[in-house]
Amino acid sequence: MREQRTDIMEERRFAVSVNWLKPEAEEGANRNGLIYVSDGQMYILEPLGLGNPAVLVPGQTLRMYVDGVQVNKPISLYEGQQLEVVVPHKEPSRALLLQVSQNGLEAELRAELEDGFEYGLRDSPHTVRLSLEAELKHTKNPQRFTKKEVLEFLQNRGITYGLIEQNIDYFVETQDGNPVVVAKGKPPILPQDARIDFKVRFETERILAQEDEVRVDFRQRFFIPAVNEGDLLAEVIPGKPGEPGIKVTGEEIPVKEPREIEVTVGKGAMLSPDSKYVYAAKSGRPICQRYQISVEPIFVVEGDVDLKQGNVAFTGDVLIKGNVEPNFEVSSGGSINIQGTVSKASVRSRADLVIGGNAICSTIIAASSQTPYPELIKLYAQIAHTLRKVVAAVNQVKVASALRNIVQSDGQFVRQVIDLKFGELPLVVKRLQDVFIDPEDDLQETLQEINQELADTLLGHGPRKIEDVNELNEMVRKLVYITRELEVRSRHTYSNIVLPYAQNCQIEATGTVNVLRGCYYSNIVAGKGIIFGKESFFRGGSMVVFEGDITAGTIGSPAGAKTEITIVKKGVLTAREVFFNVQVSINMRRYTFSRSYRDVKLYVNNEGKLEFEGLKIE
Repeated sequence: MREQRTDIMEERRFAVSVNWLKPEAEEGANRNGLIYVSDGQMYILEPLGLGNPAVLVPGQTLRMYVDGVQVNKPISLYEGQQLEVVVPHKEPSRALLLQVSQNGLEAELRAELEDGFEYGLRDSPHTVRLSLEAELKHTKNPQRFTKKEVLEFLQNRGITYGLIEQNIDYFVETQDGNPVVVAKGKPPILPQDARIDFKVRFETERILAQEDEVRVDFRQRFFIPAVNEGDLLAEVIPGKPGEPGIKVTGEEIPVKEPREIEVTVGKGAMLSPDSKYVYAAKSGRPICQRYQISVEPIFVVEGDVDLKQGNVAFTGDVLIKGNVEPNFEVSSGGSINIQGTVSKASVRSRADLVIGGNAICSTIIAASSQTPYPELIKLYAQIAHTLRKVVAAVNQVKVASALRNIVQSDGQFVRQVIDLKFGELPLVVKRLQDVFIDPEDDLQETLQEINQELADTLLGHGPRKIEDVNELNEMVRKLVYITRELEVRSRHTYSNIVLPYAQNCQIEATGTVNVLRGCYYSNIVAGKGIIFGKESFFRGGSMVVFEGDITAGTIGSPAGAKTEITIVKKGVLTAREVFFNVQVSINMRRYTFSRSYRDVKLYVNNEGKLEFEGLKIE
């Protein structure tokens, strides 16, 4: 925006005052006329005798008119003629230029001040031929804008909000042609849309190798996220409304309403009553599709476990619809179901493990921890229940002591309450020290830390070291959390394996191993028993059962392949056919087949003697 200028470039036309001078008469003298300019007036001396009149030539800096007619060539003036000239002329000018930003939040003002000028006739000496020229006589400075004028200018152009007084004063003082910000609006505060704050990883993430790694194991390609029951999966952060802005013109800048999100839950997830939090209702793999969150208890591999898929490690159940290729690993915190074959691979589960195809040169383990979870659950629950009572009792004693002005530390109160009312608590804590914890259990370190903390806090002088009775509430919280974890794991105390055929494999299960067709030169270890199909065979290798029966079709081979069978405690060996060179041990009682038998049954009777039943094969 620009102020209307007070004047523009123009020319000035004015009449020249011509003074005619008479020469002094001299008898018989001849002399040319003369002409000159002084103080803006022209003087012409007439010729004498036969002399020529002075000549006037229009110069380059003006235009010349004689009796109203423009003259472009030399001319001699005669008395009575009117001489006019046109010279450059400019009045001083000033302008205010206003620039408002596109968003209307900032206004800049700039002043343009231009000087005026006035031209007149250039003085010249006496001469017979004069080139008439114009020259600058005066320069006029424009009047500077006052603060009142600036404010009126802004007001007239609608700049009414956010005027910056200090900047306006600076502008009035300088007016140097540089833009000055004279007003600033109020920027709008944009709304914050509602969002989901994910507390766990949801997608199967590709594991990238570090740049400095020389060797990359392409089998470790993906991280499979998993959660436990009760885990917080996501929090819905509600949207925050924005605030409208104001332009320098006083207009409001509207803002949109924040976009809200409606989160829904699918199977395996639950929503808090206020619809703000999403929790896992069961353990498994968290999945988020659009705004629906669910927990799948099973991880599915649609094809093979190979370089394309990478190793599989998941805390829940695993279903593999293809094969497990050589040198790959599959591990699960739950069950594993492999519909294809397993070759030169490693497969481990904490629950049941089923293989639909053959297993060749592989390690296959289905083993829950040997830690007695049920016993720990019982002891932890008893301790937590007692500690809640201790806290309540201590708080009552503290109130009563305060009324009697008795001052003691919380630790002293805890010790007194335990000694007087809960003497069984130290005994329960001591029993924890005798509970076996499996060194291979991934909870070993956590369990040992909890047991040690309980002993340090509740045994001996430990209670006196308690500074705040609420420390016991924190201990209860830990016990409740670990008890829930143990309850989940205790559901898989015994893990079983089922497969059709194995060759050169190491097979271990804390429950039973069920082989449908047969085994060649494999080692089988089972906690509760080994079962073969009626027409199956076991040739070469070993079978070990801690306590339970072994039922098989054919054991050994006609060539006498060395085969060892062990039942550590109680159990019965039953086989349709057993060849020679098969060694059997039941509860430390040994028997070696020196020839082949059918319809075999071996067991230890009530008197501790090894009983054998069978028919010789002729």
